[in-house]
Amino acid sequence: MVVTPAVQAAIDQHAAAVRDILTLSPGRVGPVELAGYAQGVEDGAFRRGWRPGADLSTDWVGLRLAAACGLATASAGDVTATIQ
Repeated sequence: MVVTPAVQAAIDQHAAAVRDILTLSPGRVGPVELAGYAQGVEDGAFRRGWRPGADLSTDWVGLRLAAACGLATASAGDVTATIQ
């Protein structure tokens, strides 16, 4: 999948929101916590009938999951890293 600059900007915004949400929680924020967050987002979305789509630019859940995965990949344990 090609990630356009507009989609990357949306992923970056979602990543900032995910970092903000997780840093409000006590304790460590690392890949395990990001995976748990992503699983919760996906579970909730599936219960509401969401299915992965081809157009990431209009898929809030897909953007949020891409952001969480990007944060986990960017740095194992340092969620202040930016997604490249």
